[in-house]
Amino acid sequence: QIGVRTILIDPGHGGNDRGASGLRYNEKSLTLQVALRLQRVLSRMGYRVLLTRVNDRRLELSDRARAANAAKVDLYISIHMNAAANRTVTGIETFCLTPPGAPSTGGEKVFYNNYPGNSVLNNSMSLAWNVQSQLLRYTKAPDRGVKRARFVVLRETRCPSILIECGFISNRSEELILGSAAYQEQLAAGIAMGIYNYHRNLRRNN
Repeated sequence: QIGVRTILIDPGHGGNDRGASGLRYNEKSLTLQVALRLQRVLSRMGYRVLLTRVNDRRLELSDRARAANAAKVDLYISIHMNAAANRTVTGIETFCLTPPGAPSTGGEKVFYNNYPGNSVLNNSMSLAWNVQSQLLRYTKAPDRGVKRARFVVLRETRCPSILIECGFISNRSEELILGSAAYQEQLAAGIAMGIYNYHRNLRRNN
């Protein structure tokens, strides 16, 4: 896995699954807007970019992972918006797959399951770290860190995979900026630069 040519962007939720809802926006529409902007940025950088959805339709989680494997993409990027009961919480966090024998972030259970995603654990971690650091640079958002989870889309994809929580739709001020074109462009630029840096480091280390 030296080259990065084809990238699958997966806008979270869709159709009758709205995801989290704020006062003005819902997650399914914001994830698609950011995904389409990210597609344009990455395409201009020379990558081949696919999307799991380009309109408002529902997809099962397993279908999203299956799409990545069927297309044999080099990277899988899942776009989400966050929500919390505490409406003061803001910031960006990026998830990669939890390694076997370790608990996920915020959990205590340890699993040793052999998931397809286990074969690219280090690459997924590196991708998450690069994307998170560039997102913070471009947006100046609070850093909620790189986290680990066994989400279906992370464990079932055979390529390096991350899930990005772009901000909290439950926070009134963050929801408003998440809905703005200017901030969505910053998110897209940050994710794209993180991918580029990851790709550049891959080439340097091979």
